[in-house]
Amino acid sequence: MLFRSRQVPLDSFHHDAVLLPDDADAEIATLSTELRRYPNYPANVNAPGTTTALASVVGDVIVELRRDGSVVRKTPILDRLDPYRMCYDTLSNFWNDFYGVECADWSHANALVFDRANNHWLVSLRHQDAVVRMHRTSGTIDWILGNPGGWTPEWRPLLLSPMPGLEWQYHQHAPELQADGSILMFDNGNNRSMPPTPGTGFFQSWSRAVEFAVDERFRTVAQTWSYGAPPEIGRAHV
Repeated sequence: MLFRSRQVPLDSFHHDAVLLPDDADAEIATLSTELRRYPNYPANVNAPGTTTALASVVGDVIVELRRDGSVVRKTPILDRLDPYRMCYDTLSNFWNDFYGVECADWSHANALVFDRANNHWLVSLRHQDAVVRMHRTSGTIDWILGNPGGWTPEWRPLLLSPMPGLEWQYHQHAPELQADGSILMFDNGNNRSMPPTPGTGFFQSWSRAVEFAVDERFRTVAQTWSYGAPPEIGRAHV
């Protein structure tokens, strides 16, 4: 069998490749990146008043393309969310060698999930401590699941309100849609706080598996199951 490579005009491919249904206008979706420059950008996540005059910032892009390499659609995350929102690791230098400049790894998307029933994306943004649902073709954001800290008024109406007993996820990975519509994911637990609140120490940055149920009507989210707890507890939460 002969395989042929095709050059695609994108900066990168990373993490996920999603096959789209036959009736879609594209065939494959993946995550890519772009580099932008922003003035008066935060220089320290714990000191909001400390800025740099001009910063290079890497944001993720959802890209849909055909098998011939032609790009059908790009959805830049930097256009959909606040590029100045700071979480722990937002300013990390993961992409420095790739782009050849000092740059902030603002979003660090690590998963892309297609919700075929609603024609939506779920995208996990590790360095924003958020899972975002957006319409596949319009890019309109339906909701944001994650700690509400740091969002300016423009984005607050998109935040899901937590039901009692919910613990937010931090630096999450691998969200999966379940048959009942709930979302199962791995909560890495890095820092377990939002700046400028100090992050938890290494032994308190515990990880877990967790399942969330989103109520679209009331715009709430409930924690329906989790497994994993701080070391001194060491038991499952139900």
